[in-house]
Amino acid sequence: MADPLGSYDILQRESGIDRRTGEWYGVRVLSLTAADVVSSSVQALISESIDNKWPDTSGVYAPCIHRCNIVPFPNRSGFYRATLEYCRPKREMILLPGRALLGYDSYSTTLTKEIAVFRDRRELTIYANIPPADWAMYTVTLERKPTLVIEERGLVVIDAADLHTAEATVYQRATDWIGKGGSLLIATRGNPTLEFLNLKCSKVEIQRRATDLSIIDSRFHFAQNPKGWRMEGIIQEEWYACDPNGVPVPYDPYGSPPVIPSGSYMAVKLQNMDSDVISGYADFSPLVPYFSWQDER
Repeated sequence: MADPLGSYDILQRESGIDRRTGEWYGVRVLSLTAADVVSSSVQALISESIDNKWPDTSGVYAPCIHRCNIVPFPNRSGFYRATLEYCRPKREMILLPGRALLGYDSYSTTLTKEIAVFRDRRELTIYANIPPADWAMYTVTLERKPTLVIEERGLVVIDAADLHTAEATVYQRATDWIGKGGSLLIATRGNPTLEFLNLKCSKVEIQRRATDLSIIDSRFHFAQNPKGWRMEGIIQEEWYACDPNGVPVPYDPYGSPPVIPSGSYMAVKLQNMDSDVISGYADFSPLVPYFSWQDER
């Protein structure tokens, strides 16, 4: 790839690893005329931009100009010394409008569940005038017991950028998605497809970028639940059944068809409550095009 600045007088060129930070750096010093300094085309080539890459490098992650310092050239009237500093692109240089970055986190949630406890008191209690063979019906029972379960879940984090002209779309998207469930498939050329199922848009943050107020930054938090999300307002009912000896047996009176044990059994209804639920479903696919920029690598 031809160097756009190759036709200018390059006074110095060096690159290496910064000992303090361990990061790659590059420096080039150019000699410019007064006309060059005021030329818009020259300014475009030496300004801070992801497009102004270090010579013989390519791709969106290639080192680029981060700073340009222009001062009059000592003892050379009408000439200027331009010092160009190169580094890997900063986050905000990559995250341009129409692009997104993917991250991952985790969070903890608590579930209130009931379990069934089998109680057998035949060895502790003697019932007068009751044949031993019939003790089971008096001394065996199932009891409900509340428990608190801590569950760790994944959190897909997506940072997206938009121009200020899309402000209405950005806020409407947040309004439509918050609290809703769905899925997301992210695929770019040369990379495996990332499939995120059973998502819930649990949080959205939107603000103008401090360094450029024309850009709107959005951060979406998508909680993952491998078991699937329950809908708000619905308490999941489960049944537990066992025979008089405490051996679990299948039991589902509301099944299609119902499952009822043929012999003697005891059954108890359990209520498992998950406060982390969804209010409906949404289509998260509008975020997919935000990752197509990775094809430029």
